[in-house]
Amino acid sequence: MKGTIRVLKLIPVLAPVLLLAACGGTEPTTPPTAPPPTAAQSTNPALAAVNALKMHGSWQFTVTTYESGSPNFSNTITGTETTARPSGEGFTVTRPGKPTMKYVRLGTDVWYDSGTGSFTQTKSDDSYVNADFQTYYMDSMVAAAEAQGLEFDQVGAESVGGVAATHYRLADAYVQAIVANMPGVTAADWAADIWTSDADGSLLQLQWGPQSLDKVQAQTGFDYVVTAVDCDCPVKPPTTARY
Repeated sequence: MKGTIRVLKLIPVLAPVLLLAACGGTEPTTPPTAPPPTAAQSTNPALAAVNALKMHGSWQFTVTTYESGSPNFSNTITGTETTARPSGEGFTVTRPGKPTMKYVRLGTDVWYDSGTGSFTQTKSDDSYVNADFQTYYMDSMVAAAEAQGLEFDQVGAESVGGVAATHYRLADAYVQAIVANMPGVTAADWAADIWTSDADGSLLQLQWGPQSLDKVQAQTGFDYVVTAVDCDCPVKPPTTARY
């Protein structure tokens, strides 16, 4: 049965999904204003899905971004997150024709490679590291957004990577408001979809914004997919680093 639920403020989430400075990029834009919700609804499934995912000890993910530039371009981010202390992230950013970039964090210790082929060690509160890499964390894409009262419709039962899931999509009135001032972009071109695991409610996939380079404008799009949970995939510091 189709239902409607409130979920987190996802429109501004696109601003963090900018190209790393080493590759050139886009500027964040002010998102269009969605119409107010018509009635109070139940819990926030996206935020609940992220919290459920964090109950796992680890997970791996793949993100594809669709970004504006001259010409428009796409990045692929593959990585691992772990929740055991010290928590950690490790991911690689690839883009055709550009150097591969890598990032590792264990607790507050960070190692990053901006495409030089060697790592530099620093701390997670370093402004350069935050500006260039932290935008690719799941928290920056999803959980750091504030609840706003957007409404998502339950689309139905589907699967992600063979895992039984429930699909939610942003209510059409909100999607129409988002694309209203985007020439050549229709509601069908704009992804605003969440898939959660039927087993434990954890996040399996989140799509937001345009999902093809020909539809990218000032706002970018992304597709975040959880590819494994509770994997034997520890985040380790690089074997060589520049200090």
